[in-house]
Amino acid sequence: MLNPPAYAIILTHNRPELLSRCVTAIAPQVDWVLIVDNATVPPVTGRDHSGEPWPANVRVINIPDQPPNLSRLWNTGLDWVTDVAGVDTVRDVAVLCDDAIVPDGWFRLVADGMRTHGAAAASTHGITPCAFPIVKTAPDSDIVNRMCPWAWVTAGETKTDQGETLRADERLMFWWGDTDWQWRCSTAGGVVLLPGPVVLNERPNDFLTTVPGLGEQAGRDTEMFVEIHGWRPW
Repeated sequence: MLNPPAYAIILTHNRPELLSRCVTAIAPQVDWVLIVDNATVPPVTGRDHSGEPWPANVRVINIPDQPPNLSRLWNTGLDWVTDVAGVDTVRDVAVLCDDAIVPDGWFRLVADGMRTHGAAAASTHGITPCAFPIVKTAPDSDIVNRMCPWAWVTAGETKTDQGETLRADERLMFWWGDTDWQWRCSTAGGVVLLPGPVVLNERPNDFLTTVPGLGEQAGRDTEMFVEIHGWRPW
């Protein structure tokens, strides 16, 4: 079976140098990269932080909405991929934070592992390399062995039980969206953590601790997560 078309979505805000490194790492590994720029000042353009043009397979969407709704930004990227690939096309989509610098070969390793296991999403481990695949087929409270929140690949054609293409729940604006995605994918084909290199995020929780109001939003998102799922895992 030929590899499905490969895409990457990068969410970014005010991190031009890290964004350039993120794009440089992932662009050679996929067919298309979409930068979803949320209120960067000045906005991300067709050039990187040093003034060099992005690789030819990179596109940029500027969304100035503040405060941020990360789920909506993810959905903007996923909708763009669907428009480019076609509604019925099997497609592999990486979802990255701008401070996640993936190593060479990461995308193919994760995407191929996802397809081999028939899963709806996959990543390498977020803390330490695992020795064997860890498969999730139901929500759980295992915070150690969870889908890497800043760098994962999803099967872009995944459907919900209602037959709709899976999208992030925009009621979760800033926090818990990655866990919600893992839980929903776990029951829509499974989620697999694969042996391979850990992708480090260089500024974990940076915005949570530095942007006024996001801590409070995280609390509201926690309450919404419980309302949606009936419980919280940690």
